[in-house]
Formats: sequence, C-alpha cells, structure tokens
Amino acid sequence: MILRALYDYYQTMVEDPESGISSPGYSKEKISFALVLDKKGNLKDIIELGDGNKPKLMDVPVHTKRTSGVSPYFLCDNVKYLLGYEKQNFEECVSLHKKILSDVDDESAKSILKFFEKWSCKEIKNNKIIKEKKDILEKGGFGVFIIEGINGYAHEKIKIKKAWEKYYSSFQKENEITGQCLITGEETKILDVHDPIKGVRGAQSSGAAIVSFNQDAFKSYNKEQSINAPIGKNAAFAYVTALNYMLAPKSIQNILIGDTTTVFWAEKYGTGTEELIYALLQPSDIEEKKEIDVKKDKKKKQEKIKKEDNKIKLNDIHTINKMRDFLNRISQGKEIKNFKGIDENVKFYILGLSPNKSRISIRFFYADTFGKIVEKIKQHYDDMRIEKQYENERDAIAVWEILKELAAQGKSENIPPAYSGGLMQAILTGGLYPAAIYQAIINRIGIDKKINRVRAAFIKAYIVRKIRINKRKGGVTMSLNTEEKSVGYQLGRLFALLEKAQLDVSPNINATIKDRYFGTASSSPKAIFPILLRLAQHHISAAEYGKFRDKQIEEIMNNIKEFPAHLTLDEQGMFMLGYYHQRNDLYKKKEKEE
Repeated sequence: MILRALYDYYQTMVEDPESGISSPGYSKEKISFALVLDKKGNLKDIIELGDGNKPKLMDVPVHTKRTSGVSPYFLCDNVKYLLGYEKQNFEECVSLHKKILSDVDDESAKSILKFFEKWSCKEIKNNKIIKEKKDILEKGGFGVFIIEGINGYAHEKIKIKKAWEKYYSSFQKENEITGQCLITGEETKILDVHDPIKGVRGAQSSGAAIVSFNQDAFKSYNKEQSINAPIGKNAAFAYVTALNYMLAPKSIQNILIGDTTTVFWAEKYGTGTEELIYALLQPSDIEEKKEIDVKKDKKKKQEKIKKEDNKIKLNDIHTINKMRDFLNRISQGKEIKNFKGIDENVKFYILGLSPNKSRISIRFFYADTFGKIVEKIKQHYDDMRIEKQYENERDAIAVWEILKELAAQGKSENIPPAYSGGLMQAILTGGLYPAAIYQAIINRIGIDKKINRVRAAFIKAYIVRKIRINKRKGGVTMSLNTEEKSVGYQLGRLFALLEKAQLDVSPNINATIKDRYFGTASSSPKAIFPILLRLAQHHISAAEYGKFRDKQIEEIMNNIKEFPAHLTLDEQGMFMLGYYHQRNDLYKKKEKEE
C-alpha cells in the first residue's frame, strides 16, 4: 500500500509541469562542476556550480545505485569517469557515451564524442586547466558538460535527451527477468536492486533502501535480492523519485520527529494540504516568522522572505500567512468550520522512516482523509492545551518538543527510538498516548525536578485522553482548578504552597524543598508531608504575609483526609499538574501585584 500510494502520487506530479518532479529516466543530483568544451572537443575550462560549498541541484540522466564494479552515468559523473582519474572507469564511460551519442545529429553530442576520442588519462598530470582548477575537482561530486557558444547544459539538449530516453527504456541488464509488478500488475522488467532513498536523517549519505534482500534467509524460491518483491522498472523509479522529492532539503513535506523522518502527501498534487499539515506538525517554523502584510510592499516582502527563509521552502507570503492562521486557530482551540477551498475529503498519507544501516525501517504509516487527520491533530492540541509559564511561549507545542523531554540531557540524539512511532500513532488515531512516554516523563521529573510547560501539558493530555476514552468521571483543566478534589492534585497544590512559604522567607535560598523532597512527596507523601508541614510553620511565622499563606494551606488541608502511603502513576501525574497549576497561579498573582 505504501509503494502504491507513492507511485500514484508520482503520476499526479509528473502530469503537472510546475511540480518540478523528475521525468522517467532522470533524477535530481547535486552537481559540483561543469567541464567546458569547445566545439572541437577540447577542454577549455572547469567552472564550479552551486553556491559556495552547496552544489547545484539539477535534473540529469538518472543515477542508478552502483552496487559493485564499474558503472558510468550518462553525461553526469565524477572525475574518475569523466576525466580518467581511474583508467577502467574512463574507458567504460567512453563506451557508454559512444553507444548513446554516435548517431545523434547534434553539435553538443559531437563535441562530447570528440572530447572522449581526444582525451587521455595521462593528461591529468600535465593539463594546464586541470592544474589551475585542481581545488574545484578535489572537492569531489558530480560534473556535467557545457559546450562553448551553445546555451545550457549538454544533457538538456532535445536530441540528446531523446537518445538517452530511447536507450534507458530499451536497456536491459544481463539476466534481467520479466514478471508481474506488485504495484501496477503489469508484465514488465523487474528490478533486482532499487535506487536509493536519500534524505532520511541518520541513514547513509549515499542513500538507503526500503525494498532490500541480501541474505539467504530472506530468499523465497531461490529468488535473489529484490526479485523477492517483484516491482517493475518504471514503478520502482516512480516511488523512489516521489519519496526523494519529498525528502529534498527545505521541502515542506518532511519533518524530523525524534529519530524518525516523517513525510506526508495528499493523493492529488497541488491541493495545498501539505503546507497546513506542516504547520501543525512543525509549528515552531511558522510561529517564529513575523506577521506579513500581503497588501503592502508585496514585491519587496516577497524577496525578503526568499532570502530569510532558511528553514522551509514556501511558495509565497500568502501561504505563510495561511499556515499561521490555520495553526493559530487550531492551537487556540477555535473551531475550523471549513478549509477555505481545500478538499477535506482528499486522501492524505503520513509515513515515518527511520535509519537502519543501509536500509530504511517503516516506523509508522497512516492514511485517512485530510479533514479527519486535521480533526485528530486538533484533538491532540486541545488535550495538550495548558496555561503558559511565560508570556513569550508559543501557543502550540510541537511533537519533537515532547520527545525531547524524554531525552537524557535534553539532547535529540538521546530520544529512545521507539517513542516517536507510538506518539504519532496516538496523535493520528486519537488513541491513548503510550504509557511508556507518560512514565518516562514522570521519571524525568523525578530525576531533574523540572516541571516545565511541555511536561505538564503532556501529563494533562495523557490523563484527559485516558479519562475520555475509558469513559470515566473527572477532568483536568488547562489552568488552576480549585474544584478538583483528587488527592494527587490537592497534594501537588499543597507542595507548591509549602515551597512558596519557604521562598517568602528565604527568596535567595540555593535549594528549596522541591530540590530535596519533590520525588518523595510525589510518590510517597505520607513519609514527607508531616515533616514539611512542621517546617512550614517556622516559615509562616517569620513571613510578612504568613497568615495569608497559612489560610491557603488550611483550605487545601481541609480536602485531604489523610496522606496516602503511595501514589499511583496517574496520581503522581495529577500531583505534578496540581503543583504546576498552583505555582503558576501564585507567580501570576505576584506579577499583577508588582
């Protein structure tokens, strides 16, 4: 189903000339340099392409995966093949170009053939141009051809393209078999090795495979490699090209969630749905941008966006504002009555990919209508909504921010691999959040004593969703709820007041009761609260507003019949929410007074 969805998406893209997707027989590659030839085939110059250390992305004759041995690419290759840094590679390169270009009536084709006839591998040491442009060639990468006096690159010439496409469609590897393609159902040439998927974070830079068989244990009826999962040449090209298109740098169709590179697309190209899903899953990129007035200085602002937009590639300022408005409405809990020209019923796919050496693992795959996916993500934001600690905090909490709270030292590389898939599954299906993530956040708080907005929001979301799905009584609000009588919540509020009583007397103290006793108080309250209450009496008697604080503590104590010996995980979560809400309320009042 995954490959079929990618294949279908490619078909819709290739029909739209504005998509920029590579046609069959071509692929987008990073080109570092160009060999400039005169019409007689002499090397006249070597020029660097791209911007600084960033090569130029260009559509060139397709680069299939080099598994072993010598395998040249047509009109775009590295110096080993194009200039003969390795003799055998150069000879194979010459042979390929003669085979394709010999009968082509085109000046560029003739110049290239003359170059290959004249050029000798020995010239590498003595050629003046090679010596002068040594620094460009030493950077590596792929090169293409330019012919003096002829505009454009040689591989873009119509007659050369036709010759290449004819060769590509008719080319058959030795021992290549035919069979029924699993994607299209057609009888066609079956590929034994599929081209690599590039752009998955953590995978090999040269690319990795989704369909791959390389051990005897994976063989079926003695079928070698990907013949075990027979996919036709054109279908394999389509799904690989579509996936690489979405994984390209600055694409708005992929984001990183934990160790999982997540790609998403609508069944039809050009629906505008991908931008909105990007805004929901990666809100930081949208909210950090300043509001743009599309009516004033449109051209000037458009140019500014293009220059400053280093994170994401967006079509225009209208799109950015549309994404921001959509995100704000959902993250603030506002109703979305319609999507303003967007088809809610278009089928939408979300695919999670994780690196696994030379292969790619499927972490999750979800398909539904765009409208239903938005409803599920909106429900996630509703469940996560909680009072801010600071005014400058964003409304929306991104998925990666939740996962980062699970990591040791707050480093993304320390996020446990299994968590991203479970969290995304809960968000996209509306199911229970993984208990393992909830427990991990409780444990992290016990270790570092930090209860920030992201952690408190997930604890709230976990409890709210569990109550709703299990149809239990109760509920949790986004800010302080004085009507909430659960023992965990009351104890959390009490602990926040006891800490404040201490800070009223010693505002510059190095370590509060939170630093010393929070873990015990949230798990075994009976062991520590009597001690903390006795300690608080000293703080209350010495504080300027001690009577007021004492009254607040008394009000909560009236709701607590006895201190439990232990709190369950759910009760511990309520404890932490009660602490977070009460502490926020205390400091909010203090700021208003000031």
